[in-house]
Amino acid sequence: MSSAEPLLSLRAITKRFGSFAALSDVSLDIRAGEIHCILGENGAGKSTLCNLIFGVHRPDSGAMRYRAAAFQPSGPADSLAQGIAMVHQHFSLVPDMTVVDNVLLGRERGVLKRKDCATQLKRLADEYGLPLDPYARIEDLSVGERQRVEIVKCLIRDPSLFVLDEPTAVLLPDEISALLDVCRRVAASGRAMVQACRDQENRGLRHRVARWTGRGDVCNTRVRYRPSGAGHDPGQHRYTGQIRRLDSGA
Repeated sequence: MSSAEPLLSLRAITKRFGSFAALSDVSLDIRAGEIHCILGENGAGKSTLCNLIFGVHRPDSGAMRYRAAAFQPSGPADSLAQGIAMVHQHFSLVPDMTVVDNVLLGRERGVLKRKDCATQLKRLADEYGLPLDPYARIEDLSVGERQRVEIVKCLIRDPSLFVLDEPTAVLLPDEISALLDVCRRVAASGRAMVQACRDQENRGLRHRVARWTGRGDVCNTRVRYRPSGAGHDPGQHRYTGQIRRLDSGA
């Protein structure tokens, strides 16, 4: 795959649940090293799109390409094996187990190498700003700390594409600030990020944005944000028109 090609491309994706069209004719490109925000109100189809990328659902029509090849994941395990990880809105942690045991859960068989895993957690904490006590129980952690565990569970797999489904919805303001710093570091490491969030969240963070107006319709084809741009006000951009295809060119 050349550096000019998107890491992930979606073309004319449609997903229905019975007669309800959750996504309709959606197209967009996701590139390595960028944070691509999917903006929209509740019910606009953001989570459905994230779950399609992660293999939870399959599109009814349209095509996905990942690393310049056709991408049709058979399920989340298949997406994980291909380098795509996701943090869902609702955490999947075992409350009475420790952080390190939750990270190891489902990854290793036989004798668990807790010490080695704790060392990896320390390295990730230093690299991405995710302080965690590997031996703390999940039930004793705050919501923000639990989310860090979910993020670490993804990062320890060294994914190329990282999907976050409404990550700020359950966080306090100071926790949101810490999360956004983690997102910047993840993108700076060369990974692609897809972040679903409601309108007006995370201003100044995203490199590219697709705004869902409902059922997967997209507003504005060319909006690009640089988090390091001094004096840049993302609010100066205006969303105009209504289209169904996102042209993600700069």
